[in-house]
Amino acid sequence: MIVGVVIDTAGYRVDSAEVLIRSVERRAMTNAEGMFRFDDLKPGTYDLTVRKIGFFPQVRRIRLAENGGVARFEVVRRVFALPPAVTVATRLGLSGVVGDTAYNIISQAVISVIAHDERTVSDSTGAFHLDLKPGRYIVRVERAGYAPQLASVTLPSDSGRKIVVWMTPSATFSQARAAWAFDAMQDRILRMNPVWSKILTREDILHAGFDNIKQLATMATGQRMEDECLATVDGGPAKVPIWSLDPSDVEMMEAYTTPPPKPTNAQIVQGVLGRRPDTRGQFKNPTDCGASLFIWLRK
Repeated sequence: MIVGVVIDTAGYRVDSAEVLIRSVERRAMTNAEGMFRFDDLKPGTYDLTVRKIGFFPQVRRIRLAENGGVARFEVVRRVFALPPAVTVATRLGLSGVVGDTAYNIISQAVISVIAHDERTVSDSTGAFHLDLKPGRYIVRVERAGYAPQLASVTLPSDSGRKIVVWMTPSATFSQARAAWAFDAMQDRILRMNPVWSKILTREDILHAGFDNIKQLATMATGQRMEDECLATVDGGPAKVPIWSLDPSDVEMMEAYTTPPPKPTNAQIVQGVLGRRPDTRGQFKNPTDCGASLFIWLRK
């Protein structure tokens, strides 16, 4: 027996969510408390998929023992808001305007560049400017009473960029969660190895012209990525399979490839002798794709 619960990232129970076990063609629905259960399952490993309109699908691998198994899903809502708009500007660097979703100007918003020291504050007209050199940048916009906003820009050498950021009123809990996620991203970028890591901005994604995240992830990691590979959305903790995401909804992608392990002495000897390593009995998780993907949605 497998029992479980489905909640959203704010901690609320999600009712009427569909839970699937494709390998045995079993299906269940969550009740008003977000609970579900599967009876009469043999011990083993099962991939459970949760989906509901208004949320991103999520997959969990559960190992079912003789005494049963427990699954907990934390699903991510699909947020439909006004994404940042980036246009070409004659003035070099990054200029912009900050407003809210009711089209009101927001002054005193803090605009900072993640993993860099540059920051400024929007003036009484909501305008700001950062004197940035050509390159790829992740811009963070914050103001008390609003959800922090994220935007990615690519600055060429021959022109600047202008960005319009729309902020959504938000509770303190949401602000704290977003601030934690942005700080964690900054730590990752500061420690990233350029050989094994890559950042794709919105402009990179548009220029790539791919119609699915699998192709984008394969390009970013330099290795084949499968549809069931998991990506952390908006800083986590929830993860979704990349097949459930659309490039048109993505603001930026972080891709951190796992370097291959150093060969042991025994493997070196086997290589010299022309023998293939013995991998019998090794278990490979299909969602462990040799890379960590972080997807930030446009909102």
